[in-house]
Amino acid sequence: MAPRTATDSLTSRHIAYLGLMHMLGAMVLDGVINFALATAMYKGTSNPVMIWPLPNTLAGEAAVTIIIQTTLTWILDRLAVAGDLKKGLVAPLRMPRNAHPWIEWFVGLEELQEARSKQRYNKAAAGRKEQLLQQFKFHGKRIGVMIAVTFLVFWPLTIGVLSALKSQGIGKDFSQLGGDFNVWPFPEIFKGIYGFATGITTPFVSYIALIYQGETMIRLQSLESESDDEQSSTARGTYGRRNGFEDDDDDLDDDDLVMQDLQRRMSTAQEKRELLFNVHTPVELPTKEFEDDWWPLISNAWSCYSGPKPTPVGAPLGYIRNYTCRLATKFNPRPKDTTNDSPDTKRRKRTVRVAHECPAAIKITHVTTTGITIVERTHSDAPAVHTHSLADVDKVKRPAAIKAMIDKETLKKNNPLETIASIRQLAEESGLGEAAAFVTRAELVNTRRRQRHTELVPLVGDAHVDDEVRAAIEFLATKDYQCKSFGGNVAATLSGAIPLFNVNDGSPSTSNNNTTTNSRITNPAQGLVFGRSQQLTKLATHGWLTLIGSMEDSNKHGWKLFTLYVRDNLGCWDSGAHFFVSDTSSSTITQALKLVRQLAPLWQPRYILTDRSLAITTAIETTFPRTVQDAQQDERQKCEVIFSTTHTMQIWKCNITDPQARHRMIQALHCRTRLGFEYMVEKATSGCNNLATKQYIKDNCVDAERWGLFARQKSPFLLQVASLSVLDTYHNEVKRLPSAMYGLIGASRAVAEVDDNRMELSLKAPTASCKDEISLIDDIASSLLTHIQHFPYTIQMLLLEEARAMNTRITKGKRPPGLEHQRCGCDFFNKYLLPCRHILHTALFGDLRLAKEPTFLDDADWMLFQDMFTAKKGGLDVYRTRCPATGIVEEKTAEQAGKAEVDKLKMEELFERSRRLYQDLADRGDLEELEAFVADFETFSTRRGLN
Repeated sequence: MAPRTATDSLTSRHIAYLGLMHMLGAMVLDGVINFALATAMYKGTSNPVMIWPLPNTLAGEAAVTIIIQTTLTWILDRLAVAGDLKKGLVAPLRMPRNAHPWIEWFVGLEELQEARSKQRYNKAAAGRKEQLLQQFKFHGKRIGVMIAVTFLVFWPLTIGVLSALKSQGIGKDFSQLGGDFNVWPFPEIFKGIYGFATGITTPFVSYIALIYQGETMIRLQSLESESDDEQSSTARGTYGRRNGFEDDDDDLDDDDLVMQDLQRRMSTAQEKRELLFNVHTPVELPTKEFEDDWWPLISNAWSCYSGPKPTPVGAPLGYIRNYTCRLATKFNPRPKDTTNDSPDTKRRKRTVRVAHECPAAIKITHVTTTGITIVERTHSDAPAVHTHSLADVDKVKRPAAIKAMIDKETLKKNNPLETIASIRQLAEESGLGEAAAFVTRAELVNTRRRQRHTELVPLVGDAHVDDEVRAAIEFLATKDYQCKSFGGNVAATLSGAIPLFNVNDGSPSTSNNNTTTNSRITNPAQGLVFGRSQQLTKLATHGWLTLIGSMEDSNKHGWKLFTLYVRDNLGCWDSGAHFFVSDTSSSTITQALKLVRQLAPLWQPRYILTDRSLAITTAIETTFPRTVQDAQQDERQKCEVIFSTTHTMQIWKCNITDPQARHRMIQALHCRTRLGFEYMVEKATSGCNNLATKQYIKDNCVDAERWGLFARQKSPFLLQVASLSVLDTYHNEVKRLPSAMYGLIGASRAVAEVDDNRMELSLKAPTASCKDEISLIDDIASSLLTHIQHFPYTIQMLLLEEARAMNTRITKGKRPPGLEHQRCGCDFFNKYLLPCRHILHTALFGDLRLAKEPTFLDDADWMLFQDMFTAKKGGLDVYRTRCPATGIVEEKTAEQAGKAEVDKLKMEELFERSRRLYQDLADRGDLEELEAFVADFETFSTRRGLN
């Protein structure tokens, strides 16, 4: 029977062949052979048969059986399959399209071909010994893997079964030998069953042999057909030259047929790559198709070492490029110093590429007259096959087709892992899945950085500052910003209908011909002020408390960016205006603030929070002066400068060297009453021995109203915003986009992007809800969660934190505070006038110490808290003055309410003084004075009827 042709899938004949002959038949044969060997070894032996001890150890016998039987199965079964294929008993198989990598590795046809290619093109001819060594390595690796897998599966299970049988006494010989399994025929049956079971690996070896033989047969047939084509082409060319003519029309038809057949056969991208990787015969393609569809698939495998050269004389007009393998090197590079390449001192290890690793070379001829590109070997003696696989090149460099996918996907700015998955999916669909398997996250980062650099090149700006300011104004105008500039030779420009004013006198600027309203300002200090109409409206409406801060290194000119930051009635922070200034002197900042007031004429801040910068403070006082007329006006019309607590403490860390004095000054900063503040300052100075530190503390107490929290107790808003942290967060977002190498236009672009993000968040605030966050809270009454949802989103998040804190108190076993009304002395209630963790705890459980039920915080009380933030009352602007929810205290007129707040603050100061006095007496240990103080306080309380 003649040999059969290879098939793509298993047939019923294959299943019968593998299942009957190479599984059942092989297992029975292995069992019989092992039974016979055991009979010869153990029957009539004088040594006991044990599990572990030698010489008759069943554990060792089981391990040796796996090694010998697996090795013989791999060798003999492959020979048997080869013989059956020659007889035509079964057809060989082709490699499945979606074969597992382990199947491809066990077949190993590519590995053998690479090894033979290295031997074939090595300068020293490979002898018989080298070929045998290569065969031994090839089969030894696969036999070793099969032995390891079979051993891990069968050997531990066998030892467990033998141990169980030993414990039951099965097979034990009670004669004088005393062995565990000397009773005949137990050892023989054990070895026969063991051999029968391990014979199950035979069909797998047979399946691998069928694929190996089928792929080998197909490749041999392909090489024979290529050889016949070359011989016929050579004979036809010789015949034409002998007869003195060339059949151009026939040659053209043959070339067309060859190209059509090539395109038909090379249907997938991977096949095209393989054809241009190992160039056995010349490949002719149309130049456009070659450059667009073929070369981008394999551009990473070849490296051009000679530029375009004209074709030889007499040949068709065109040019030639020569290429070598990407992994080839012409010489051994100088050895690198690897003395410091230990894992502890160097993270990245360097390797030296071996010289002449791959001698493959090709030349590409572009024929301009016919539009044909020919790919062929450099010369007839050059090797056609690389000494490595295509995957080795893909690890080093990605082809142009994959790079195009990376460029396209990174523009979407998705998560890196999602981008890699998308690239691999696209590559799989186009047949480049193997090349895309080596795409790394670092490539995406580098590609995005290159794209980002290309996008921001126009934003580097001009070296001339005036041109830079003009370009920034034009860019900001496209983003709906109103802009003004001062200083330099740039005319102050405004995008809008508001007339321009000269900074010095505040009057509208005019020219002699009345054709423009732009004024030329020649002040050496320069600046650019800008803001959107929506932001300027917010600044005028919600600028009661305005934050101002600066950011350095925002542009290459060294101009500082200042931002005015405000909070709206929904609790969303947004920028009101920005300005760049060339220097940070008080006069320059004053000019910028005056221009801001021109853009937002209704902006009249009551408080401006800033760091302890003397220039900013002076500029604010100059822009908003306190005249005699202002002193007679309402107090709300005055503008006061207050300092950030964070910046104050940072300065104290440098200037107050005494740790104890610095700690007491920080306590004084957070005191709620002036008496407490003065007491802590006195203790800080009395306990400090450094005269310079004492003087510094006294000098700082002069403007204590600007940094002490005791002066801000009348407004919860001032307590909520005691530092510039929200403004620093905004500036950090701006810093992520530009760098110091960009100009003003680049910095303006970064500011515009962050402003867009903040505006988007502020638009979502009215409809935002904490329903998703509520699911994170356990063991909280549903009624409480229902009440929380009726507050603005910012307040919802605050109340959720307090609800979690109440949960923590309950978990720790703390008792309810026992409050008698919905007021508390904690910082949260003092800042937000809302139910804190202590109020929620008391309202939920009452006073357990007095066995009282909760008597407040019902639905009506919650409604009063919710009414604080209605649109009629201005939302979160209600925090500008300290007025708790209506109904918690008696209703009073505005004058009575103000007097009550003053009296309340005085009482808090008296209580603070009493606590301090009591603490001093306790610290001194003066029990008589302490008892007298308590007695006097009790007498005063009894006389006034307070108990």
